[in-house]
Amino acid sequence: MVVRHVLAGTGRQSGPAVVNMFVIAAGGASAAGNGGNATAAAGGGGAILEQVFSINTGQTYTIQAGNGGPGINGDLAAGRLGSAGGYSQFGTFYVSGGYAGAYGAAGASGVVGSTAAGGGNAGGGSAGGGGGAGAAASTRNGGIGIQSILYNELYGGTIYWGGGGAGATTTGGGGTSGTSGLTGGGLFPAGNGTYGGGGAPNDWNLGIGGGGGGGMVIVRLNPAITVSSTTGSPTVTNKNGYNYYAWIGNNNSATVVTGSITF
Repeated sequence: MVVRHVLAGTGRQSGPAVVNMFVIAAGGASAAGNGGNATAAAGGGGAILEQVFSINTGQTYTIQAGNGGPGINGDLAAGRLGSAGGYSQFGTFYVSGGYAGAYGAAGASGVVGSTAAGGGNAGGGSAGGGGGAGAAASTRNGGIGIQSILYNELYGGTIYWGGGGAGATTTGGGGTSGTSGLTGGGLFPAGNGTYGGGGAPNDWNLGIGGGGGGGMVIVRLNPAITVSSTTGSPTVTNKNGYNYYAWIGNNNSATVVTGSITF
């Protein structure tokens, strides 16, 4: 699926081929562990937004790279709910984290579209796959994520962000898993999500479910643009004729990564 880019202005640049862009991807949700004789649903993947933006000298952009929701012990009926993924932010732009997997969750299985307001929904029913940033889940199979141009430029590969976690069976004692959303979703049993993907539930009565994958914020700049300060210790890389500033969120964690960039 192609990421939709929204032209918000190109700013003052030295050449027509150099475009200032950002990408924000939210954290994926965790799945619950399991109890009783049923299997919890998988966590959903975080939403993603990637677009051109304009530079205003003196402006500070607040940064947050959302956390991947920590896995939750679901041995007790009241505990069969995972943790939502954390939202990510670049200035006034936000994307929402994935929705937590839960025993008996009855919601829709996914949100389609790179700029959807929310991340992938939890798997529908018990054992359902988590929704991805790019597509709904299909029964136990997690929905696909979305490729990020900037992430793949910077780190290489064809990584998909926000894949849904794989679901499992509706009966106790374990069973055949679903398929994780491409790249990021966790695999059954108790697989952790990466790249903003959702976690997978654990096997019957075995406690903690898989955690979600952390989100990211990456800013790509014309090297002629002056950055006066940053916070949050971003990784700074000069590559492909651009300067990249990257804040990467934590997997399976309650801790978010925050920072800022000032021009």
